[in-house]
Amino acid sequence: MSNELKLKPRLVPKPLWWLSLAGLARMDPYILDLIGLQDYSVIEQWSRIWFEEIRKDMLSKHDVCEICKVNKPKIIDEDWEYTIKEDKGVARLIGLRAICDLCNLVVHFGYACTQGKEKIAFSWFKKINKVPSELAKETIKNAFRIWKIQSEIKNWCFSLDYIRKLYPEIGEKLEVILNKLYELKMNNFDFDSSFLWCMHPVPPERKQIIINLSKHPTELAKDIINECKRYNVCLLYTSDAADDGES
Repeated sequence: MSNELKLKPRLVPKPLWWLSLAGLARMDPYILDLIGLQDYSVIEQWSRIWFEEIRKDMLSKHDVCEICKVNKPKIIDEDWEYTIKEDKGVARLIGLRAICDLCNLVVHFGYACTQGKEKIAFSWFKKINKVPSELAKETIKNAFRIWKIQSEIKNWCFSLDYIRKLYPEIGEKLEVILNKLYELKMNNFDFDSSFLWCMHPVPPERKQIIINLSKHPTELAKDIINECKRYNVCLLYTSDAADDGES
């Protein structure tokens, strides 16, 4: 029955949090220094494509949300499919959709819960799918059960065949970047559009290392290496510029 629902939760496995095409479009290009890829034009080009071609065009072409067909769309939803084989997971992008705020709350039901909007999301889920409360509760519980299993997988890779077909000149590079950033996360690093931080791997000394990404890449990389040495954290990728004077 749940497979017939037009609007369902699609919870992002925890190891993949903050890794998305929208995130790349907002990311400081200097983040590439951390993974040994200094072609900053890739991020700059993707940012232009995302905001000027994808987001602007899709939101202007759709008068109503592609899921509920009711509200005005405000968000570009990255429709990811998560599959697991043995101990490996694949995050495959299967499409992009222009959706409204309410449908987005249901898709990202876990986020809705953290924002105190669980009841709003639950009510919208029932209304759009025209299902009783019990079926709605069971569907959502099942989504969280699947999410828990997926979140235990520590070996993921991204597949961007969808983007590679639309933008062959940049799609493969974006796929490489997402996969390398995932490896960075698996080595205790995390990041957003402007900052990088790292958690010390051994409790109780789980101190955050916070570094501003707006510096010149050479200075940035050196700061990161020095902080990693200080807290005995392993960094997989360093730039050639960062190695100068560090040996």
